[in-house]
Amino acid sequence: MFENECWSVMRLRSEAIIVVRRSGVPFTSAVHCDEMAEPVQEELDRLGRGSHGLLIDSRDAPRRNDPAYESW
Repeated sequence: MFENECWSVMRLRSEAIIVVRRSGVPFTSAVHCDEMAEPVQEELDRLGRGSHGLLIDSRDAPRRNDPAYESW
């Protein structure tokens, strides 16, 4: 359905659940984070948020909680 370097969005076969998967590609800045996330939000709007369950798979996401990242 949708994919960029940081996110993918797909519907499960039941079509009642949307899976948003985070890749292992790190965000380089707050702007990069916003640029990668905005199309995901648009895809969720297009699919109809109210008529689907949402499963977020962030297992591959880089773990970060340093002060520079947290200040974004």
